[in-house]
Amino acid sequence: MHEVNRYKAVRLRAYDGSATGIGIQRYSHGTTELIASLYFDSALTNREAFAAIDEHIEPPAKVKLVNVRPFKHGKADVKYIAVRAGIHTSEAMALARDALKRKSDITEILEG
Repeated sequence: MHEVNRYKAVRLRAYDGSATGIGIQRYSHGTTELIASLYFDSALTNREAFAAIDEHIEPPAKVKLVNVRPFKHGKADVKYIAVRAGIHTSEAMALARDALKRKSDITEILEG
């Protein structure tokens, strides 16, 4: 059986509603393995944000979502859980904020 990939994902909208930033963090045993900081030049709906996050998830996985309501039609073998923002989601939150400031995407696989 494969180890379950663990993710945290956050959606933030610009104050004026003109853009969306999404931050995604994959981690294992307290170490970040992958980061994605995604920029969208429009205010994504919940469904659009969920679809954008779902594209970056590798099953089997468990995903904690902030500011995104899970939909039942995500990938098979992926469990989505809505959580509140907090210290445990601060890295994904920072990635979403950075996307809004930078106005571009960055995805990086980190070596342990």
